[in-house]
Amino acid sequence: MEDITKTITKRSEEILKTKDRVIIAIDGRCGSGKTTVAAELSKALGAVVFHMDDFYLRREQRTEKRLAEPGGNVDRERFLEEVLKPLSEGAETIDYRPFDCGTFELADVRHVPVGKIVIVEGSYSCHPELFKLYDLHIFLTISRKEQEERILRREGAEKTEMFKSRWIPMEERYFDAFDIEGKCEIVINNGRYGFYGMDTKDVPPVDEKYAVISDQRVLYALLSDIWCPATCAPRMRSKWSPENKTLGQCSVTAFLAQDIFGGKVYGVPLTDGNFHCFNKVGDVIFDLTSEQFGDEKLDYNTLHEQSRDVHFAKKEKYERYLLLKEKLEKRLNSRLSQ
Repeated sequence: MEDITKTITKRSEEILKTKDRVIIAIDGRCGSGKTTVAAELSKALGAVVFHMDDFYLRREQRTEKRLAEPGGNVDRERFLEEVLKPLSEGAETIDYRPFDCGTFELADVRHVPVGKIVIVEGSYSCHPELFKLYDLHIFLTISRKEQEERILRREGAEKTEMFKSRWIPMEERYFDAFDIEGKCEIVINNGRYGFYGMDTKDVPPVDEKYAVISDQRVLYALLSDIWCPATCAPRMRSKWSPENKTLGQCSVTAFLAQDIFGGKVYGVPLTDGNFHCFNKVGDVIFDLTSEQFGDEKLDYNTLHEQSRDVHFAKKEKYERYLLLKEKLEKRLNSRLSQ
């Protein structure tokens, strides 16, 4: 959380050099910790927080047509008029009526004084009709496995099934329809499930082409939605799943990471005679695809350097590398065009 706070603080200070107010959106998957991150940032930055949960649809608004829209689950029109437009126009106090989930009606008016930094947190906060009025967009993601575990602890078994069958699919449809994660400047994997070396020091990109990939964690977050069966090694493809997204991705990922961060690619010997590839840049070791091994501990101390030429002598592997690289660059171009 400390690294997140430092990053957002730095970006906010840069924006405040040219603007009187910074409006930050925190969107992302349910269970990823949006509310918690917003609260921590609020303390650190002295920011006021508005919640998209206060703008759910009233009963009469929940029509089949409305709910069929990607991102149609919130009253974005009311949020725009009551909160976001006044904020962008410099209002010092925001007056709005929050949604009451007990009655499905609007509660009494709240009068909220606001300062130089304002945070809006919640799913659907980065809807295209709202997107351009923010100064900074943050997306929190989490593995499906941990998402379900967190929701189960928070909501119980019965409500978890509702999330899995209804609310999560609605969120994912919205994310996919508008490429929300791809358009956010900052993407944070906020789960405990992460790659080996996730907590080491930052490794910066060596190629300006990839300047927006500020460190290995940002690359991991981007690749988490790019890895797919087509980029998986053919012998493992039948076992690949979104829950085990790093399976069969090691060599193409490690050499792509080398393109971005430099350093060398090494391999951990496996019992089947193959090597599992990982990266070493200076004194930093990281393995973006280590999660496929679960709780198994790999030995990263014995270094077997891997040759790009040897690996890519296999046509299918080279084609998977090119596909992964193409998908990443397409995602980056989408983000930069915003």
